[in-house]
Amino acid sequence: MLTRVRRADVGDRVFAVPRKSQPTICIELAEYMDAEGPFGIRKRVNRIAITPDDEPTFQEALAELMNTK
Repeated sequence: MLTRVRRADVGDRVFAVPRKSQPTICIELAEYMDAEGPFGIRKRVNRIAITPDDEPTFQEALAELMNTK
């Protein structure tokens, strides 16, 4: 699932990319996974929050990928 978010909305089980960004999109995963951050720090997450440079193009590409599975 893809949702629009603010940094305050993401919570502690989210991997923000880049780390100190103000994410605008959050991808909710079907199950938890291990994410690796800076310095090899691993975190168990179920959402990934991102700040794409070109949000419409990113959403279009993600929708296309989701439809191919």
